Amino acid sequence: MPSQTLIGKITRRVQHAYLRSCFHVMDRLGMDTPARTPDRAVLEEILFPYYLALPDISKVLFVGCASYTKHYRKMFSEVEYWTIDFNAHNKRYGAHNHIVDSLENLDSHFSPSYFDIIFCNGVYGHGLNEKLLVRERLQAVLTACGRAAISSWAGTTCPNSRLCR
Repeated sequence: MPSQTLIGKITRRVQHAYLRSCFHVMDRLGMDTPARTPDRAVLEEILFPYYLALPDISKVLFVGCASYTKHYRKMFSEVEYWTIDFNAHNKRYGAHNHIVDSLENLDSHFSPSYFDIIFCNGVYGHGLNEKLLVRERLQAVLTACGRAAISSWAGTTCPNSRLCR
């Protein structure tokens, strides 16, 4: 007879597979699939509305795209909205102004002080994996931002990343 631990693991995996399938179908149907996580709630319900209400915010960059960020196009429809992601597959979830590249190369696409605000959320372990690289990219973000960069570097746990070792 299988142990309760094994049954629990199998149950979680089945639930996870079911949710992924649902998200995949919703994405294929063109439906928005926002993530319901604490970091996304802070971004979408507090940070985005606050900064978008400021009169001097007109150029926004969001780093990293996935199915749960596609609806950000609507949220940023009144500003010049850009996205950047190193995975070409994720372009379909980004802004109409999208760059397929890594945050490492941000300065090769934009002049200093181009953006009013840059949002980074959950990028650790997803292309930004080493502490030194994070420091360098944070400097690039600060250079590309015309004002003090307000970035949300929260959310990702990355046990396999060199950043977290």
